[in-house]
Amino acid sequence: MRRTPLKKMGKDKARETRKYWSLRRKFIEENPFCQFPLDRPTPELPPFMPTVSCLRRAVSIHHMKGQNWRIMNETKWWLGLCQEHHSWVEDHKIEARKRGLILYK
Repeated sequence: MRRTPLKKMGKDKARETRKYWSLRRKFIEENPFCQFPLDRPTPELPPFMPTVSCLRRAVSIHHMKGQNWRIMNETKWWLGLCQEHHSWVEDHKIEARKRGLILYK
């Protein structure tokens, strides 16, 4: 079986990708908990974490506007999610759109 080599990444995309990994690391450090919006209030949340909706650690970045490399470094369109909620968003795209978690078509 013949394999074709991967296309080389352009300089601009390579620079943006390096920047992305640096921003991603910083974002996860600053937002350590899942930011998935729950339908109901959670009484088990401590008062010093009013914006946290899920008590699990954020392990991935959800790009609400998609992963186009030209906009993927705009952190205002990012959500830090636990693996379970990120999988839910990817598996339930219609419901995620209704909740405002997906902003692209």
